[in-house]
Amino acid sequence: IVATAPGVGFEPAQPSELQDQKSAELNKGVWDHAKEKNHLDEEVQSWVEDFVGIGEVATKLFYDPLEGEIIFEEVYGFNLLIDPAATTFNKARYCIIRKMVDVKKLKAMFPDEEVAKFIQESADQTYTIFDRGKGAYQKSKGQCMVREYYFRPCAQYPQGYFYYTVKDKILTKGELPGGLFPIKFKPFKRLQTKARGQSIVKVLRPF
Repeated sequence: IVATAPGVGFEPAQPSELQDQKSAELNKGVWDHAKEKNHLDEEVQSWVEDFVGIGEVATKLFYDPLEGEIIFEEVYGFNLLIDPAATTFNKARYCIIRKMVDVKKLKAMFPDEEVAKFIQESADQTYTIFDRGKGAYQKSKGQCMVREYYFRPCAQYPQGYFYYTVKDKILTKGELPGGLFPIKFKPFKRLQTKARGQSIVKVLRPF
């Protein structure tokens, strides 16, 4: 898959128009910078491994104002909850990302003392998480569970909406920047009537 994967090219909508030529060059420059800055060649390798092994590949794409960069955040299929009523991902009204976050980092992001109390209370709980590096489950230390809720633009949320929460507290919320749904998703083998995918490993196991 990696060997034959196409790249991204840019060309002017009207080849004879100077403005279109400049726009194509500008977009190519931005894309080349993003590829180098985010080590996209390595990211693609990881995405393909999830695509084949887990059966789904998902990435959250967003702009980090602190870093001043576009960030590609890998989301493992087992940490992504998709609207159960959706028959395809594009029809999903919302998605939820679950992840463990370092408590110190989270408190630095939300320094308010009242908010810090909820972060600490959440961190005091014990979570069993899967360590992909060790291939085993272990207890979390110095971390707490964070849930990110993302709603697609709709009648209720014209620009879409997000919530960033710990167990009993909404840490931040607001409209999606630019009204853009940040999660990109692709199943290896789509399950009929569901917005989930199946790995080739499970498909081949009976044989």
